[in-house]
Amino acid sequence: MIADGTYKMKTLTRVDTQTGYWVALGEAKVTGQLNEITHEDRRVHLGIWTDPKNGRVWVDYSIHTISLEGALSLARESNQIAIWDCANGCEVMV
Repeated sequence: MIADGTYKMKTLTRVDTQTGYWVALGEAKVTGQLNEITHEDRRVHLGIWTDPKNGRVWVDYSIHTISLEGALSLARESNQIAIWDCANGCEVMV
């Protein structure tokens, strides 16, 4: 975990993590080691986020997208609290 409460994750596919946005698609069910969690869609990654209001840690299936509008739309469809802004290194509340 990084000091600001975020986590640094390695991705299995190439993603430009300096631009775009990470959007959670839904909670991942953790029953074992985090590195054992997989998803049938190779564009989907495992994301971890700590809610700054209550300290709850979320483990979600996440997808990277370039468009802010697309990210916010997808986040609303998935009932998410926030998305991650890669360029600015911060969350954007939905």
